[in-house]
Amino acid sequence: MNKKIWIFLMLVSLAATGAVAAMMRPVPAATFIKMTRDRAAMQNSFADMRGKVTHFKRNSGGAVSYPVRFVIRFGKEKVQARLQINNNEVHDFEKTLSTGQSRVATNNKSNNLLHSLGFRIEELAMNFLEYPVHMELPGDRYKSLNCRVLLLRSPDDKPIKVWIASEYLFPMRAEFYDSIRNINGKPERTMEITSFKKTGEYYVATDIALLSADFRSRISFSECNAMSADSPQALAQFPQN
Repeated sequence: MNKKIWIFLMLVSLAATGAVAAMMRPVPAATFIKMTRDRAAMQNSFADMRGKVTHFKRNSGGAVSYPVRFVIRFGKEKVQARLQINNNEVHDFEKTLSTGQSRVATNNKSNNLLHSLGFRIEELAMNFLEYPVHMELPGDRYKSLNCRVLLLRSPDDKPIKVWIASEYLFPMRAEFYDSIRNINGKPERTMEITSFKKTGEYYVATDIALLSADFRSRISFSECNAMSADSPQALAQFPQN
């Protein structure tokens, strides 16, 4: 079985993988997702990724693409992320791990390019893992890994199905729905990790797909650097008070 780690914008330390796997036991869904959230703090890692986002909309006449840079820091106290698209639009996300409180900001609220492509920075940073578990669905295999499938409910009562690798404690797929009544139908959007590579002692996502009935978007990172969350590069991007 392929033991490579498919991640959803989460940096995975190889040294920690065996220890986490050894600790895994069948636990209630609420405990399981808390363990998944807590894993981010265990990584204490930072990534700086550059590439492009490509967007194809049905009946639009062709695809469009824009340069993109995504930096994310998984610290022991906070998750911080910043995405710059088309060299001028900036999106920031910050979550305090002890409280679960998060903040989202952008310099372009009126004509938001990132949102028009279907992406949200809080989803790229996996903030939906903070949502309460509505129920657990039957387990599934995805990308050769056994997954627990959880149905979450957002603060505005929107359901999200999340596939989380049972052994490695990270989400690999998320389906976003408009109503709990429609969870057995097609989701509004589906986000997947479709490619990754090893950089240093970490695995980083290099290709993220977002699919819907009307469009397909893809973020492809051609330059990926990963390192400690306490490195000078990480602290230059996200100074700690």
